[in-house]
Amino acid sequence: MTVFMPRTLLPLLVTAGLLVFGAHSVAAQDIVPPPNPASPRAVTQTSFSDGTYASIHYGSPRKRDREIFGGLVPFGEVWRLGANEATEMTVTQDVRLADMDLVAGTYALLAIPNEESWTLIVNAGLGMWGAFSHSEEHDVLRLETPTSMTESIHEAFTISLESNEEGSAGTLSMMWDQTSVSIPVTPAE
Repeated sequence: MTVFMPRTLLPLLVTAGLLVFGAHSVAAQDIVPPPNPASPRAVTQTSFSDGTYASIHYGSPRKRDREIFGGLVPFGEVWRLGANEATEMTVTQDVRLADMDLVAGTYALLAIPNEESWTLIVNAGLGMWGAFSHSEEHDVLRLETPTSMTESIHEAFTISLESNEEGSAGTLSMMWDQTSVSIPVTPAE
């Protein structure tokens, strides 16, 4: 005896079998969560009353019971000012960092930490991994600023960029462990 199967029934049975097999194989897979990065990317940003917008993107490493300045981050050497890629700052209009003028643009921020002061470096070289390809010939400005000690320990390296209530001036602050550095920022006149 011969059994006739309509032509549309065979493709339907094959499709149903593939769906059942596919659903079973997906259900059997383990889902692996993304890693918790030790130095997640962070951003800080602010706007001034004249319309100037400034943002800083950086890697935020953690202290994790390590000696930071003078240990993990050696004194007297160029540091990427964070972790992984070099920190980058963008300003949409000219600004003043302390008493130095900075033309609108995007820059790498690096630092040379010492016990009592840091040298903040604003560099035109972008896309750096760490400070390994830092070239002094691309330094736009270098600014010496004192450090201060905090009572509390900052587990995460943190950069903040905040304007005052009127939006006429602001502060660029960097904190890690018990070290803090602050630099006044104002729109250029």
